[in-house]
Parts: sequence; C-alpha cells; structure tokens
Amino acid sequence: MTTEDGLPSGVVYDIFEDSRGWVWVGTDGGLARFDGRRFQTYLPGNRPGDLGTNFINKIIEDAQGRIWVSGWGGGLHLYDPLTDDFTRFRHDPGDPSSMPSDNPQDLLVDRSGQLWIGTFGGGLAKLLADGGHFERITPPADIEIDPRVWLMAEDRDGRFWIATWGGLYRFDPQGGEWEKIVDDRELDP
Repeated sequence: MTTEDGLPSGVVYDIFEDSRGWVWVGTDGGLARFDGRRFQTYLPGNRPGDLGTNFINKIIEDAQGRIWVSGWGGGLHLYDPLTDDFTRFRHDPGDPSSMPSDNPQDLLVDRSGQLWIGTFGGGLAKLLADGGHFERITPPADIEIDPRVWLMAEDRDGRFWIATWGGLYRFDPQGGEWEKIVDDRELDP
C-alpha cells in the first residue's frame, strides 16, 4: 500500500489491527484506516471532531473496543465509530487532571484494561474511570526520572518497563514502586 492507494504518507510510525479487522496506519502525514478495500484518511482540521496533528505515532484499542490515537503536538484522541470523529484530550497547564503533555509518545493497555500514556515531557499518566481526566504518576523524590517517555511494556508480573531519554525504569502500578534499571548517565560512550 502506498500514497497512491490513499495512504497519507509513506513515512509510517505505527500499524494496528483492531477487533473489527480494520487496519490503522499512523504516519507523519495523518492517520489512515484500511477496511480491506480502501483507505479512509483522517487529517487535522478546524472541526471539533478532527485530529489535532498530522504526526500519528501510536494507535491502540482498549478493553472496551475504543481506539486511542496519540499524535505529536496534538494530544490524545479517542475515535468514535458512530460519528467517525475524534474526541481530543489536551494538556491544560491550569488543570492537573488534564493530559500531562500534548506529546503522547506511547500508549499501553494493561492486563486489567487500564489505559496508560507515556508522554514526551510530561512523564507517565493513566486515564481515570470517568474517561475524561488523567492521573499523573509521580515517582518518589529519591528517583530522578526523565519525563520524556519513549516506550512502555508490561511484563508477566504486571510491572511496566519504561524507556525514557534518561534510562530504563521499572514501575509496579499495584504498589507504586519505581526502580532504576539503567541510567544512561551511567553508561560510557
């Protein structure tokens, strides 16, 4: 599949197949959904249900079958298949329950169905049960963690491995404990 087939860009950052069988493609030129026959393209615009950015870096489906899309500089987006629109969640400096950054970098749905967001500059957050607010996860003062999260993975014990610009950390969401695994400042070039 190429841009001639309807893909918004040839630079692809994420590919995800949802439970409906739709294939979602995140690019530096927007988001595309492939239904097996053709691409539906989603781009930023001025309507309330439009995406907030062209740069789509992660697509994931939660336990309720909802599609979440992260976009660099545009916040977090929730897709509504009934309206074919997006609800956008942004950072608001005056609201501590808003997204911690407009640059979500990675998304993770854990084994309990909880959505976690790793942001570039705002650290780690989770979506609260009300579906519209976020809890920022703050490490203890004795562990300095770079807030630029790149990747997250859940291990078989339910702990998260979190890669940041400053190193690799492990987080236990049940107990709230953080552990530094590798600090890149300790590595020799």
